[in-house]
Amino acid sequence: MSQHYLVIDQGGHGTRALVFDAVGNPVVATHAPVITTNPKPGWFEQEADDLVASIKTCLEQLGPILQEKQLLISSAALITQRSSLVACYKDSLKPMTPIISWQDTRNSVWLQKQIDNNVFNINELKKLTGLRLNAHYGASKMRWLLDNHTEVKKAQAKNNLVFLPLAAFVTHLLTNSNIVLVDAATASRTFLTEFGKLDWSPTLLDLFSIDQHTLPSIAASKADFGNIMIGHQVVPLQVVGGDQSFLPFAYGQNTLRDALFVNAGTGAFVQTPLNQQQTPSQLLCSLAAIDQQQQLTVAEGTVNACASALDWLFEDEKQSLTHAEIEQAMQTFLSPPIFYHRVAALGSPYWLPVGTSTFSENTSLTEKTVAVIESIIFLLAINIDLLQHAKPNLKRILISGGISNADSFCQKLATTTRLSVIRCADHEASSRGAAFYLGNITHYPALKTATVFLPRIDNTLLARYQHFYEWLRNEWMKNQ
Repeated sequence: MSQHYLVIDQGGHGTRALVFDAVGNPVVATHAPVITTNPKPGWFEQEADDLVASIKTCLEQLGPILQEKQLLISSAALITQRSSLVACYKDSLKPMTPIISWQDTRNSVWLQKQIDNNVFNINELKKLTGLRLNAHYGASKMRWLLDNHTEVKKAQAKNNLVFLPLAAFVTHLLTNSNIVLVDAATASRTFLTEFGKLDWSPTLLDLFSIDQHTLPSIAASKADFGNIMIGHQVVPLQVVGGDQSFLPFAYGQNTLRDALFVNAGTGAFVQTPLNQQQTPSQLLCSLAAIDQQQQLTVAEGTVNACASALDWLFEDEKQSLTHAEIEQAMQTFLSPPIFYHRVAALGSPYWLPVGTSTFSENTSLTEKTVAVIESIIFLLAINIDLLQHAKPNLKRILISGGISNADSFCQKLATTTRLSVIRCADHEASSRGAAFYLGNITHYPALKTATVFLPRIDNTLLARYQHFYEWLRNEWMKNQ
């Protein structure tokens, strides 16, 4: 029986369990869907029971496959949505709230008031944390629950409350350990730790009036998190982190110098290794992973609504397109309208709040779909332009995520950014990065056979990009 690594990936649309061999090739995968609901504007939730069921389903499906194929799992990693959390009873660790998704911005009005009243100084907090304060992070979600959720208030009064970032909640489910741990990279997305630290910040806890006793202990990204039962195998869980955190590890060490890493899923993210001083002020800076052997610091741009923007469109139009229909539309409609994208709080570099999304003209669903996808490309390109100025030796974009399956998406991104876009056959880069980090794998041979999209001349696309950029700048100026 050969050595293999297991990665459990809990995302916005489902849970996956993937097994990688000793050189990082995927050999087995199971999947179970999870629904993210949007009950009110700015609210995004997952039912804890549904999420738990999806994890159990994946692992139950995996056990017989491992036995049949005689695959031995040497160790496991868990990756989750970084800013999602759930409030639980401390004595039982049972959830009392839904899982509040990273997409959720329900406390944005309160947060903006604190900023406007100079209670929160965004620039000083960015120096402290590396992050730009916004309602996606866990601290404002915790504050909302403490102020508005009856059961959370009661549990707090009885000292029976614990806020668990999703990584901590799922780690407990997998290991059934009474010692609740959260990894440092995920802990940082609560906005309650200082840059690179392995403990909660008294300064930030005091700022949000959150009791440290309502939070789990913090561990390094690579640590002893407990054991998981997979079929008849007892597998040590040794790595825990955020789904985007492991992107830079997914392609081998030699890509860190000259590559941008893009993942286009529920949201879209672009990263490249840079330190705090090099990172553009409008972007985020965080540690992708923290352990005794290494600390990788990355600059990160974020587009909060990517696949979720398409979900918004299809729900609004009460019909949807398949992946094949989307690709066909991208190739057919070469002059689509412009989508003025305000589906969610927009992300970097302008950090606009949720607004009204409109199209430059009313047209068919297929053309609107192309316009929405182009808006995602344009938002990524704006972030990439800032990173190119900060790191002039960038030569290529390594892309992954569900939307990257569309050739036209990759091609238009290459043309807009004037960089080659490289897509590997295995597009689950976050999971692969976690496996590489877990197994200390530093080389990815499949990169040599990846599909490469080179920039083309497309003046009409670039004209739409310029129009979108000018509109976005004007929207930002209105909010100053």
